[in-house]
Amino acid sequence: MQTQLVERYLKPADLRQGIYLVFWFSHENWNNKDSRYTRGKRYAYDKLVTELSQQAIRLRDSNDICVTPIVVDGTLAMLPAREDSQ
Repeated sequence: MQTQLVERYLKPADLRQGIYLVFWFSHENWNNKDSRYTRGKRYAYDKLVTELSQQAIRLRDSNDICVTPIVVDGTLAMLPAREDSQ
């Protein structure tokens, strides 16, 4: 949030407010052999929301910048196998 939003976009333009939009995908149904599975940190949805909210509070307190974190759950629902009707 600090690096990607505040330092790159808000401070250079002398802006004080921003939105930090994150798409979250559950890793439970991923194939653990998929290279994306092992990259980066994996957070539970609630933990991610809490972490980003805390970051936003720290930015407000230290930089007088208001960032609103928004987390969108992008997990695809697992659908039951389709039966062919023939």
